[in-house]
Formats: sequence, C-alpha cells, structure tokens
Amino acid sequence: MFVFSNCKRVTIQGIFITSAPFWCMHLADCDAVVVTGIRLWNNMLVPNSDGIDITSCTNVAVSNCDIRTGDDSFAITGFDHHFEIPGFEHLHHISENIVITNCNLQSSSSAIRIGYLDQNTVRNVQISNINITNSTRGIGIFLRDKGSLENISFSNIYIETHLRTGDWWGNAEPIHISAVRGKENVKLGQIKHITFTNIVCKGENGMLLYGTEESILQDISFDHIRFEFTDSKLNDVAGGNIDLRGCLSLKEGLFKSDIPGLLAQYVDGLRINDFQLQWTNPRMPWLTNGIEVNHFKNVKITNFEGTGAPNNPRAYPVEVKDGEGFTTDLKDGDVHKVDVK
Repeated sequence: MFVFSNCKRVTIQGIFITSAPFWCMHLADCDAVVVTGIRLWNNMLVPNSDGIDITSCTNVAVSNCDIRTGDDSFAITGFDHHFEIPGFEHLHHISENIVITNCNLQSSSSAIRIGYLDQNTVRNVQISNINITNSTRGIGIFLRDKGSLENISFSNIYIETHLRTGDWWGNAEPIHISAVRGKENVKLGQIKHITFTNIVCKGENGMLLYGTEESILQDISFDHIRFEFTDSKLNDVAGGNIDLRGCLSLKEGLFKSDIPGLLAQYVDGLRINDFQLQWTNPRMPWLTNGIEVNHFKNVKITNFEGTGAPNNPRAYPVEVKDGEGFTTDLKDGDVHKVDVK
C-alpha cells in the first residue's frame, strides 16, 4: 500500500491504515526514518498482509503504534538484490540501527520477524516496551541465508500466543530462534549476541532455539523471564510439532517432536537466569522437560524455578545432552545429564 524506496529523512506520523491486501508499509533502502503514532489494522485472515517491512534500512525509529495483521506485524531484513540496479549501486543492503518501542501488536504469524531468505546482515536492533497478543508466534529470528543477525535486544515485553490450524507459519512459540538452510550454494551466516530481558509470556507451545551444525547459535541470554505454558484446544490435531517452515527441506519444515518448556540445540554461550516456568493444564504425552539443551558449549542456568511437565513422570526440570561447559546452581536431582563433559 505504501513504499518508500531509497529515501532519506522520512517521517510517518499519526495516520490510520486499514485493509491492505499485501504488505502494508515497506521501507526499502532508506535512512533516517521515524514512524510514530500510526494505527495499522489489516484483516488477520489475509496472508502476506505484513504491517511494517524494514528492508536494508539504517537509523529507523518506530514508536507508539497499534498494528494488527494477518502476517508479520514487523519484518526486519537485509535484502540481497543478487544484482546491481542501475543508479542504486551504492546501496549496502544491510539493516542496522533500528529501535522499536511502545507498540501493541497482533499477528496471525510472527508479531516480530527478523531475517529470512535473500538475507544480508541485520544488526544493532533494540525492541522494548511491547505488548504482543492474539498472535501465532511472538518473536521470531530466522537465519536461512548468508549474512548475520546480531546485536539484537528485547526488553520489557509481554507475549501471548495461540496455536492456529491451516497454513499459518508458527506453532504458538512465544520466542523462536532458528538457523537452518533456506537455499543451496550459500555459506550460512550466524545468529549471535541476542538478549531477552524482562519478558512475560503466556503461550500454547514452548520456546525454541534451533541451531544446526553449520550455523551454531552464539551468545544468547535470557534474564528475568516468566513463562506460563498453557494447554490448547487444538493440541489433539495440531500440537506436538516443531515448525521451521521457510527452509530448504520440506520434510524439515514441520515435523513431530517432544516439546519442552524451552528447547535449545547447537548453541555456544547460552545463559538463562531468573526463569520461572509454570505449566497450566498439561495433558499431552509429548510434553517433556522444563529446559532441554542439546549439542552445546558453555551453558549456564541459574535461579530457575520450574519442573518438567507434571503429567510426564519421566520429565526433568532441566536436561542437558552432548555438550561441555555446563554450570548451574540447581540441585543434582533436578538436572539430568547425558554425555556432558
């Protein structure tokens, strides 16, 4: 509906936008942008009806907005054009120095999406004072291509997620980070230096940190997290899955899995402090541990208050497998270790 391409000193303020059939507001290759006080209400049943897409932009500030969309409320990417457009050879295709604050978001996909395909680096992003409600996924960071997603902080955020059926990507994860191959013949970048502080969540699926051997998650921290993991009426037909859609392999896009409160794999430098996990009406047999970490280096878990799924007698508060450099202040009986050095 609105496209600002290769613009400088842009201000968008105090407007109401509704019923966009596709991306609503696209900022592409812009510098020095202020967006404040807008209401952007799209039909939440319309796919690809993104709210604000920030592509290869620098020095962007967004504040005091109410965004309701069928697709991502915010999508932040560094787009690789694969070719030089005459007259635009100077564009660097990186998104950096972005601040988003004081917004209310609703989305049938990810309320906040960072990264995807055709992806160059996104860095130096601060997101704070956000309410995310009625959403399929809260915060999503997706590495599928070259370039890195780095130096990204989230603070003072409330997240409420629900499981939806149909073709919506996302399975009610309040927080999702994944680094999987989205195309052939590229060297995958990295996700690194990501912080979550003062986050309150109520969700119908667990949190997911999904690195791979070729792109290990680096330096991820959680501090002061409150997570209520609730049952969904759709669990019998749509629960118990990991959703990585938007990846190269269709088989790996959506597959059955046990679901812990927080699952992390292929991560180097994970710190979890002051994390409270509450299970509400757990009933599915695939619910497992409170926190599970696999294939790791340098993991530290302190001040964790929670259990494994109460309906699963084989679940542990914390389970760690195949790694080295694990420290915790939990009692030995609360941690199950397998092949940990």
